[in-house]
Amino acid sequence: MTARAKYVVGTVVVGTMLGIGVGTAMPVADADISAPRRTAATVAIEALVDDDATAAIGAIPIGFENEYYRPTLEDGRAVAPDGDCSSPVPLPTDFESGCKAHDLGYDLLRFGAAHGAPASPDARTRLDAALSTSMDDACDGRIGAWSRASCFVMSDIASTAVDFNSWRQNYRSPTPEPALPFLITGGVLTTAAAATTVAGAVLRRRSPEVLA
Repeated sequence: MTARAKYVVGTVVVGTMLGIGVGTAMPVADADISAPRRTAATVAIEALVDDDATAAIGAIPIGFENEYYRPTLEDGRAVAPDGDCSSPVPLPTDFESGCKAHDLGYDLLRFGAAHGAPASPDARTRLDAALSTSMDDACDGRIGAWSRASCFVMSDIASTAVDFNSWRQNYRSPTPEPALPFLITGGVLTTAAAATTVAGAVLRRRSPEVLA
C-alpha cells in the first residue's frame, strides 16, 4: 500500500488473480541495448492502472483473447468478465470492479511471462496499488462514518493480503498455490483485525460532519 498505515498483516486471499501479456519492444532512440523491453503487457497494464479503459483494451497483446477471454468494460474500467473478489471472508460488493480489473492485470502478467515478453518489473506492484486505491475510492463514496470506517477496515485487510502475497512470490508472475495455510492464518488474523482496527479506522476516516 502507498503512504497508508497498515493495521494488519492478515493474509486474506483476495481473488483468483492470475496474470499476463505478450508484446514486442517499442523503439526508443539511442536506447541502451541492456534496457528492459517495453512489451505489450507493460503498455496494457500502464493503461489499466491509469483507468484508461479504451487504451487498455486496445493494447491487449495479440493472442491473449484466444487463450484467456475478451476483456469487457465495467464501471468505466477494463476488466476480466468473470473476475471477482474471492476471499475467505466476505468483501464489500463495492470492490468488485476493482478486483476484476486486478484480475485482468494479473492475467496479462501471466500471459506475457509465458510468451517470453514479460511486463516491467514494477507492474505487479502497480496493479496491487491500483486495487488498493480503487477499494479506498469505493469506501470514500459511502454515506455515514461507520459504513465508511468498516469499509476501510476491509480495504486495509485485503490490500495487506495482496501485498503480502506479491512479496511472498517475489513480485514475479502470479502463480497458483495451495491456499489452506494462508486461509487459516488469514481467518485468525482477520478476526483480530476487525476488533483492533475499526476504532483506528473510524478516527482516521472520520467524515467532516462527525467532526463538526
